[in-house]
Amino acid sequence: MVVSEYHNGGNAEADEKQGLAALLAQSSPGIAITGVLYGLAVTQTATASGSVQISQGAGVVQASLTSGASLLTNPAPTLDVFTANPMGGLPRYDIVAYDALTATVKVFVGTPNATPTDPTVPNTALKLFRLRNGANATTIPNANMDDLRVYTRLAGTDAPAYSRRVQLQGKNVPDSAWTVVDGWAGLETANFTYASGVWTVQVPGRYAIGGQLVFGPNASPAGQRGVRLLQNGNLVHENAGRRADTVYNTYLPIVTSVNAAVGDTFSVQAYNSQGATQAIVTADGCCHISITRVSGT
Repeated sequence: MVVSEYHNGGNAEADEKQGLAALLAQSSPGIAITGVLYGLAVTQTATASGSVQISQGAGVVQASLTSGASLLTNPAPTLDVFTANPMGGLPRYDIVAYDALTATVKVFVGTPNATPTDPTVPNTALKLFRLRNGANATTIPNANMDDLRVYTRLAGTDAPAYSRRVQLQGKNVPDSAWTVVDGWAGLETANFTYASGVWTVQVPGRYAIGGQLVFGPNASPAGQRGVRLLQNGNLVHENAGRRADTVYNTYLPIVTSVNAAVGDTFSVQAYNSQGATQAIVTADGCCHISITRVSGT
């Protein structure tokens, strides 16, 4: 809608881009911060292949004052990586990025090497994900991707602070002991640090926290399953007392909101009293948590 208004005023594309920069958070006067506004996650195709998918979203690139801000919105493409650049006998790192010069999402192809490094990506492009391609690879699975996104925002708004992660690696929960769930596979993080199942807050504020853990069915269900959210080691949410089913998964939601200061920590614990170790479901997306700053304290 903003672009349409500029056109109605008879302005050129350069004017539109400089006007857009004024609406966004800036690194210096007139220069918008290059980053993702939302989305633009890169994932494997439904069945891993030599292509990747880019989710809908928006991002901004501005390399200089005179270039103005270039906006990418809702690409949602499937991007072929290996047809033009198949893998040989050495591994290679590629970078998926939005290239403002061509107004496309593209692959910056790395150099094959026994110890590969990232290819050079110019400041006219917005990095999205790294693809760690193995020697002779023919598919690109989620496990071989690294999230490189940095985030920006509208002018006058708070700096974003959130951590969205999906449990991909699974967790074995011993009998009758609340156990920290670690091994979260990162999808998006901003203004947090994370290590060994613990998120540490870097921006104070009010945080909305939601997610779930999932235990699989059990042929001989007994005992209970549970989930807890801890802040600084103290209980702030508990969902316990759920029994397993012989056919269906057992879902344990996490829903709460809390105030948090810089240095505060969050962690998730799981519990079972089946009489033996039980595994958390490993399917992509089943177990997840989102920690989002919704306001200042």
